[in-house]
Amino acid sequence: MFSYIKHKDINKGKWDSTLERSSNPMAYGYSWYLDTVCPGWDALVSGDYEMIFPITKRKKYGIEYLYQPLFIRYLDVFSLKQVPNEKIIGELLSTLKKYFRFIEINIRGEFYNTSFEGFTLRKLMEQHIDLSKGIAAPSHSLKQNINKAAKAGLGEIVSMPTDIFVRNVQKELAEKLDLREDDYTMLQRLMNTCLEKKHGSTIGIKKESGDFYCGGFILEGFGQKILIKVFTTADGKKNGSMSYLRYNYLKSIENEKGYFNFGGSNIPGVAEYNRYFGAEDYYYTGVKHNALPWPLRLIKK
Repeated sequence: MFSYIKHKDINKGKWDSTLERSSNPMAYGYSWYLDTVCPGWDALVSGDYEMIFPITKRKKYGIEYLYQPLFIRYLDVFSLKQVPNEKIIGELLSTLKKYFRFIEINIRGEFYNTSFEGFTLRKLMEQHIDLSKGIAAPSHSLKQNINKAAKAGLGEIVSMPTDIFVRNVQKELAEKLDLREDDYTMLQRLMNTCLEKKHGSTIGIKKESGDFYCGGFILEGFGQKILIKVFTTADGKKNGSMSYLRYNYLKSIENEKGYFNFGGSNIPGVAEYNRYFGAEDYYYTGVKHNALPWPLRLIKK
């Protein structure tokens, strides 16, 4: 059903065409997005690019394995004919384990209650808002933060230069994110590419000094707006700037067709904060396969 295609042999024109015409497109799947977050990715392809799946691989200790790249929450089979079902996902996973002895990726869709031989599955969560339904009135806690920001005299939402955004992310989140210097470079390159391709935006709340209280990078495409990364400075946390930014941004796109994806979280406190904005929980599937030799299996357990 699926054929393995090496990166150099992928027809990226056909790939992007299939993505755009598929029944389940998302901007994560563009070849240029994958090129940025996982250089050298391979592919599984069915027929004449009728179904496609990106192979996000790395090598360690001389062994290639599949991993979930930074800034992509989950992967998917993009199909011209139908949204992938359990049978298609089963055939996909069966094919993957022929090529890789270790796999740890996320797949869009609720397949965590299904049994796939050789795989361990997890239920993972994110939060969305259906923009066409309008934005709910803010909860009590959210309203307090918005009022705090208004009293502090916070201004309008403005766009942010990508270098300033990344510098703030690195400064404010370095301990939490545990990213390498190359990862921050990659984030800026990704942002620049998304902006160039008209598939992204950066938003922030600016101080009178010209610095920013907070900011967010949003991936856009196919009726989806996905919050990829945010930061808040110490001053911004004190005056409720992130709540102010998110709520006013959501009001600005209210009643558009599509969804705003908060990026999601399986951390209860973060998920609850997202729900303050009227977001609802949606689920996807964590997939793991470990058939490594015994000593390495313990390392990757």
